[in-house]
Amino acid sequence: MSHLKDITLLTKRLETEWAGPSGDKTAPLLYENSAASATIPAKFIRLHVRPGTQQKRNLGNDRHRVERTGRVWVHVAIPKTTATGIAWSLSDKVSSIFANWTSPDGSLRCGEIITDVVESKDHYMIAVKITYSSSRIEF
Repeated sequence: MSHLKDITLLTKRLETEWAGPSGDKTAPLLYENSAASATIPAKFIRLHVRPGTQQKRNLGNDRHRVERTGRVWVHVAIPKTTATGIAWSLSDKVSSIFANWTSPDGSLRCGEIITDVVESKDHYMIAVKITYSSSRIEF
C-alpha cells in the first residue's frame, strides 16, 4: 500500500463536490500534471496532493498499522483585473468541501485549513492548504 489510496480519496472528493452544487462551473478543476501546452483558463482551481510522513507499526501476523500525513493544496486563480472577493468566495467553497471531512471508511480525516495569497504573473491566486491524516491496517 502507498500514499495512492489517500490521493485517490482526496481527488475524488474534490472532483465530485466541485461538479455538484458546492462547486463553480465557471472555474474548471485542473490537475498539477496538466499538459504544459494546455491553454490555461482565465479562472480555475488546481489540485495538488502532497503526501508527507508515513509511519508503520508492526501488529504481528504480517499486519501493520500505517499512519500517513500530508497536505492538499488547491490553487484558486482569477484574472488580476477581477475583484478579489470572487477568489475568496471560490476559496471558501474549496474549504467547505474539505472542512472536517472524513472518508466513508473513517480511515482518512482532513484537518486544519490555511489560506495564503500566492504570487502569480497573470492571476490573483489563493492557495487553500488542507492537512490530512490517515490510519489503516495493512498487510
